[in-house]
Amino acid sequence: MVHPNYGSNSLVIFSREKHSSIFGDITLSPNPKNTESLGWFYEFFITPMADISKIATKNITNFHGQAESYQNMAVSLASKKKNKIK
Repeated sequence: MVHPNYGSNSLVIFSREKHSSIFGDITLSPNPKNTESLGWFYEFFITPMADISKIATKNITNFHGQAESYQNMAVSLASKKKNKIK
């Protein structure tokens, strides 16, 4: 992927490493010659990254609620078992 006004040393993505068909790592150019190419990259990906952040926040919140529920059930079961032993 290069900036639409491609010039020498304006490559935005330096390297890619796929971990699977869905996930991978992208390394940005370590020495971009102009800020316009980097700005273009962030403008292009800002909306998808914002969506990913919203989904991740929602997942973390949901997991936290489930973890609290399981913890409350475990405490409840432990206290019932303790009362049976007495």
